[in-house]
Amino acid sequence: MVDLYNRIRGRKEVFFISDMYFPRQTVGEILRQCGIEIPEERILISCDYRKSKEDGSLWKYYADTIAEGRKALHIGDNEKTDGKFPGQYGIDSYVIWDTGRMLLESSVGAIASDVNTLYSSVAVGMINAKLLNSPFALQKTYGKIYFEKEQEVGFCLLWSMMYVFYNWLIRRTRENQEKKLAFFSRKGYLLTKIFQYYIESVGEKTARKLYIWKFPGGRF
Repeated sequence: MVDLYNRIRGRKEVFFISDMYFPRQTVGEILRQCGIEIPEERILISCDYRKSKEDGSLWKYYADTIAEGRKALHIGDNEKTDGKFPGQYGIDSYVIWDTGRMLLESSVGAIASDVNTLYSSVAVGMINAKLLNSPFALQKTYGKIYFEKEQEVGFCLLWSMMYVFYNWLIRRTRENQEKKLAFFSRKGYLLTKIFQYYIESVGEKTARKLYIWKFPGGRF
C-alpha cells in the first residue's frame, strides 16, 4: 500500500481518513516513519473534526468540502465504515482485508480459534507481520500460506518458540538466582548466539549478568 501511494501521489490527490484518537500531527509523523510523506491538511482524523466514519459524518464532510462532486475512490479494510458507508455520499470504495481477515481466509484459517495464549498470539503475529503484511499477499497463491525463503521459516515458526523459551529461561534464573547458564554444543552453539542477541535487543539486565558457558563440541 505504501508503494501504491508513492506511485500515484504525484498524479492524484490522496487523503488519509481515519477514526483515530491521535491528532493528525501525530498520525503524520507515524506515516513518515513508514515511508509516507503527506501534507497534514490531507490527513482527516475524527478527533480533529469531531466527526467519524462510523456515523458517516466524516464521509459527509469529505464529500461536501473536498470531493465536491468529483469522482473519488476510498480504499480501506472495514466492510462497513470503509466499504458500505462511503457509497451513501457518492464515494466509490474498495475493501482490502487486514491481516486478521487474511489469516481467516487463508489455508491455515482454522488455527484462529486456537489463538488464546501469549505464545500463540506471538506466533500468529509473526506470520501476519512477515507473510500477510501486504493485502495482496495471498493473491498469487489463491489463499495458500507459503514460504519463499528459509529466513521466513525461522522468523515465523522458530522465533516465536525462542521468544517463549528465553522468557521462561530468564524468569527461572531470577527465581532461582542462577549465576551461570550452560548451552550444550552442538545445538547449544546456535541457542547461545540467539540468546545473546535476544537479551541485547530487549535490554534484559538480569540476563546480561549471567555467565554463559558453552560445552566444547563440534565445529561450525
